Amino acid sequence: MPKVLFSLQQQFSDLRSNEIAYEFKIENQGAGPINLLSIIPRIPDKVELIEVKSPSLSAAKEKHRELCEQLTELLKDHVKANSVEAVQKQVQVEVDILKQTLGSLGGLLGLYGQMFTGTLAKNIKQKRLLSEVLFLKVDSRRDAETGFNQFLQHLPDGDIRKTVFVAKVEQLVRLEGTLGADGVSEPLAVVEPDSFFAMTYILKFPRSVADPKKYNISIETAYGETGKNERHIGGTTTTLIISARPEILTMIAVISSLLGATLRLATYGGSMSAGMVTFGQIRPALIGWPALTAAITALVFFNIYEFTALGDKFKMSVGWRGALLIGFLCGLSGDRILAALKAFAGG
Repeated sequence: MPKVLFSLQQQFSDLRSNEIAYEFKIENQGAGPINLLSIIPRIPDKVELIEVKSPSLSAAKEKHRELCEQLTELLKDHVKANSVEAVQKQVQVEVDILKQTLGSLGGLLGLYGQMFTGTLAKNIKQKRLLSEVLFLKVDSRRDAETGFNQFLQHLPDGDIRKTVFVAKVEQLVRLEGTLGADGVSEPLAVVEPDSFFAMTYILKFPRSVADPKKYNISIETAYGETGKNERHIGGTTTTLIISARPEILTMIAVISSLLGATLRLATYGGSMSAGMVTFGQIRPALIGWPALTAAITALVFFNIYEFTALGDKFKMSVGWRGALLIGFLCGLSGDRILAALKAFAGG
């Protein structure tokens, strides 16, 4: 069995960002080369895979997309050449789009409103989709084979459309083998001994409202030794925590700073007698300069506290409890927080 090491490492990023980059690395520590047959990321629902950075795979996927579009157009041309109904439907849709656009010109404000809100583009897109219902869209080799059997198989062997279509389907078959589609055993890459193969995944995670959320990310790989029919499965898993919505947490920090400023004035106010605090004496902490100072300090400090000495000392997850505590401390001990900010700025 080949000796392979899998690793998944988070790249340098903002600790509070919900877009995270991971480098997936496959190291061949064995004596012979290995073939990578497939790489499948297992990500939770609602997590968006924004980008996969691998030059060879990106080029292959782009070529695959272009071939599918070309095959779709070949089928569409054949259908239009042999179906009056398909042509009439497409023409009618274009006429409807023109009427809708010209009709909007009568009220320029309405036209501008549809343009800025995206309603006009959305309506045009929906109507164009109606003109495509009589055509087969090719997304894979199997779609192309279905289209060939249904529309082009009966054509004579010398027909240019049939010849070109068959040639492009053969290209698609080879390309899907490179991409590891349909279980084709042609490898994605060959990893030599003491070398590695790496890919970077950029993921976007949904945030919760006030609490940090934990996610598990795993990547599964099928591989085998070159020259052998054996197939092995391996991979790796990691866990990460995504902070809650920053605007909600910042609001909590600012509000709790007012509570801290109020307690500070009520407890340590020099002009107040013990046990004789009135609302009139506390009121400045809620609407005056103490409140404004506390709110500004909380706004700034909460969003950068992990870079300060306090953040190094207290490892807190970025959630509503941490926002509540930091905001309260900004109102209660504003002088010390300001000193920490000055130290952070190098002053």
